[in-house]
Amino acid sequence: MSEPLENEADLAEWLARFEAFYVDARGAGLLLSPYDREVATAWWQARVPLGVAMRVVEERFAEYRFVRGPAARPPVSLRYFDEAVREAAAASRGHAGTGALALGDCVAASLEGLRDSLVPVGLSAADPRAVTAYRAAWRRLMGWIEAPQTAPSIEEAVMRLRRTLVASFATQLDDTARAQVRVEVERRLGSERGLEAASERARNAMRRAVLEDVLATRYDVRFPTPWGWARPPDGPT
Repeated sequence: MSEPLENEADLAEWLARFEAFYVDARGAGLLLSPYDREVATAWWQARVPLGVAMRVVEERFAEYRFVRGPAARPPVSLRYFDEAVREAAAASRGHAGTGALALGDCVAASLEGLRDSLVPVGLSAADPRAVTAYRAAWRRLMGWIEAPQTAPSIEEAVMRLRRTLVASFATQLDDTARAQVRVEVERRLGSERGLEAASERARNAMRRAVLEDVLATRYDVRFPTPWGWARPPDGPT
């Protein structure tokens, strides 16, 4: 049996504001179901700030649409968001007034930041090939987040994500488009002075960088950095 409510007036206001937000975000229904009301009440009893609950639900809704497609039916219950809401509330309490995060926490926070910032990038992508590539990157990020013992450094993670994006996008190009990309890469490499004298490792790194730049310029593919997802260049160079 749940504990008695300390202030039913505060609960009523919390629920009313959350209900208005949730119904609008979900785009279906007019009221919280009795079951969802129980979940939301449990959040209030657990001292989950209203702003945290709204932010997490909004982020997870966007993530859900990105992964499953905009036509997918929304989650049927608030239970879908329960773990994420409680974790975010605990994190907001735990980090308030604390010093620097431990190294492992910094990596985890950076990976989660890349995941969360990838969602709007994927949702705004007009090219379905880019959406597929972003979903491949999202799956790789989620693998590290769900099994943190396998996560590399953030610099290594960014490099692997960039390779995942290139591989996923390139395999979706037809022969003509792939040939055009290859010609453009070779053209740009040919203008690089001193490249022939560079080590094989340096040449390969330059080739990868140029290929990414060509994909970004031609197809508006965005690539990750340790701080987010870079915007494509304005046009060909």
